[in-house]
Amino acid sequence: MGTNATALLFELLNEIDGMGGDADVIFVMTTNRAELLEPALASRPGRVDQAVDFPLPDPESRARLLQLFWEGIEVELPDPSRLVESTEGASPAFLRELVRKAGLFATVAGERTLSERHFDQALGELEEGGRLTRSILGAGTDGAPAPPVPTGFPDLRRP
Repeated sequence: MGTNATALLFELLNEIDGMGGDADVIFVMTTNRAELLEPALASRPGRVDQAVDFPLPDPESRARLLQLFWEGIEVELPDPSRLVESTEGASPAFLRELVRKAGLFATVAGERTLSERHFDQALGELEEGGRLTRSILGAGTDGAPAPPVPTGFPDLRRP
């Protein structure tokens, strides 16, 4: 976490601490980096009444999420389980972006139906974007391609 983000976090936590016991306020905080927040939260007990961990979706959940995200869109996949398998370890936000990008590829191609080709293109672009982000953040500054960095997402490129 950067200096500004850390300062903001501590300012927010101080404001939470300063609220009176009779305040009818509920804070819902989400993060995908709980290990960074934990020391700040543990330093003053009572800040967080309950923590809930939502695991990454299993194959059945990923299939249902994909169907939810493409609801109302024509999708033609010969083997939907292939797409579900290729997104092992993906978050719901990643799946939503995958469907959005596949829709953009179909639109640019002048097609009204999302196909396996559109999802493959979207997966490739999302993986490439991950490499670009790592490079921008300095993970590959010697001019060579940035080395793979564990992201919580699988390598989605097909051999």
